[in-house]
Amino acid sequence: MLIVLYIASIAIYLIARPRWKFIGPSLFDSYLIGVALFVVGTMLLGFGADIRVESVRTIGLVAGIFSLLGGALWGVLLRRPIHNLKFWSWIREIEMAATERSIVTAGLLVSAAVCVAYVGAILASPGLRALIVDGVQHRMSTPWRLGITDGHYGYFGVGYVKQFRDIAIPVLCGAIILIGEPRARWPFWIGILAGLAAILITQERLIVIEFALCLFGSYVVGAALGRRPWRVVPLPQAVGVLIVLVGLTGLMTVWLGRLPANPPQQHAAVAVAPVGVSRSPVPAAAANSPASAPQQEGAIVVAAAPAVVPTQQETAAPADAPVGVPPQQKALVAGADVGGEGDSKLLNLASEIVIGLASRSVTIVPQENVETYHYWADQSPVYGRGWLSLVVGLLPGRQTDISNQLSTRLYGGGSNSPLALATDLYYNWGVTGVALFSALFGLGFLALDIALTRRRSATLATAKIYLFCSIPTMYNFSVSCCTAAPSPSCC
Repeated sequence: MLIVLYIASIAIYLIARPRWKFIGPSLFDSYLIGVALFVVGTMLLGFGADIRVESVRTIGLVAGIFSLLGGALWGVLLRRPIHNLKFWSWIREIEMAATERSIVTAGLLVSAAVCVAYVGAILASPGLRALIVDGVQHRMSTPWRLGITDGHYGYFGVGYVKQFRDIAIPVLCGAIILIGEPRARWPFWIGILAGLAAILITQERLIVIEFALCLFGSYVVGAALGRRPWRVVPLPQAVGVLIVLVGLTGLMTVWLGRLPANPPQQHAAVAVAPVGVSRSPVPAAAANSPASAPQQEGAIVVAAAPAVVPTQQETAAPADAPVGVPPQQKALVAGADVGGEGDSKLLNLASEIVIGLASRSVTIVPQENVETYHYWADQSPVYGRGWLSLVVGLLPGRQTDISNQLSTRLYGGGSNSPLALATDLYYNWGVTGVALFSALFGLGFLALDIALTRRRSATLATAKIYLFCSIPTMYNFSVSCCTAAPSPSCC
C-alpha cells in the first residue's frame, strides 16, 4: 500500500515541482533522488522475509511520501518567487569581479595549505608512514585509512580538513571553470593537486566522485552556455583529469577491498602492522576495553565481524600476503584476481568496480540500518539527542555518536556506520518526526535554491551544482558534514 502511495506521490510532485528553467538544478530534486536510492536499497533486500527489512522500508517510504507531497505543496506556494529566477541566462552574464576573484584565490590557497599541512602531519607520524609503505607494497589501503582516523597515532582534525578539501576546493575550482576565468588558472591547479593529495592519502572514493561531478558539471554547463571553460582547462587536459579521477576511484576500490567478490568481512579490515611491529591479534571484546590499549607504536587492531570458518581453498592466501590479512581478501592482495586473461581480465575488473560502487550507493546503508535496527529503533525517539551530538562533534578531539555505536556493534568499532536520513529522523523523533521533517525539507531546499540563484555569483552558482551532485550521497547531515572517521559503508 505504501509503495502505491509513494508512486502516486511521485506523480503529484512531477506536476507541481519547480521547473529547472527557473531555478536550475533543483536541490530538492537531488534530495529526493537520495531518498529514492534508500527506498530502492530496502527493496533489494527482499520482501516479507525479515520484519526489520519491512520496518526500515516503511520508514523510507514514509519519508519519501511526505517529502514528495511537501515538495509539491511548497512548489505551488513559492511559485511566484521561483518564476522570477533565471538561473541559466544569469550564468551567461556572470563575471567574476576583482573582489570575488581575490576571495576565490585566497580561499584556494588557504584550502591548499590546509591539505598540504594535513598530508605532512600524517607522513610525519612514523607509525602511519610505516603503515602506508607497507600498504602500498601489498596494495592494501584500509589499514592506514583506519590508522589516520582511529586516534591511535594522534589527532589530525580530519573533520575540519574535510570542509576545505571536500567543499571549498571543488566549489571554488568549479567557479573558475564555470565562467572560464583564465586569470585564476594557477590557484585552480594548486587547489586541485593539493585536494587530490589529501583525498588519496585517506582513500575516500566518494569525495573523488563528488569532485569529478562538480568540476565536470561546471565544465559542461559553462561550455553549453558559451562561457568557454577551456580557457582555464583545455579540453584534452579536462579529459586527462577525468581519466585520472576515474582511475583513482578504481584503484581505491581495489585497494580498499570493495569489490563485490570480497566478503562482508572486508569492512572490518585488520590493520596490518608494518614489518618489525607486533601483529598479535586482539579479540573484539578486548579491543574495545580500556585496559587493552595497543602495546607499542605502530600497532593498531580493529575488531572484525563475527568470525567465519574459512574453507581450505579460502585459506590459500598468496605467498606475498602481509601477515594479518584475512585469507578472504586474497583477491585484493593478489591484485584483484577476478578471473580472465588480458583484456578480458581488465573488463571483468572494471565491471566489478562499477558493480561495487553501485552496490555501495544503494544497498549498504539500508543493509547496515537493518542489521542494527533493534539497537537504534528500540531507543527511538531520543528527542533530538542524536542531533545534539552533531554540535558536540564540532568540538576539537575525537567525538562519538550513534554512528560510532552502530559501528561497534557491527564491526567492533574503529569507524562509523551511519543511519540514513530517514532512519536518523525516526531515531531522533519517531514516525511523527519522519513525516513532519520530511515535509519541511521541501521548504528548506527550495529556500536554499532561491537564495543561491537570486544573487548572481559564479561561486554561489557552483555551490548549487556541488550540492546537487553531493546531496544524494548524504546519509544524514551529521555524518556527511562533520564526521572525522570514514565509514565501512562510505565509499
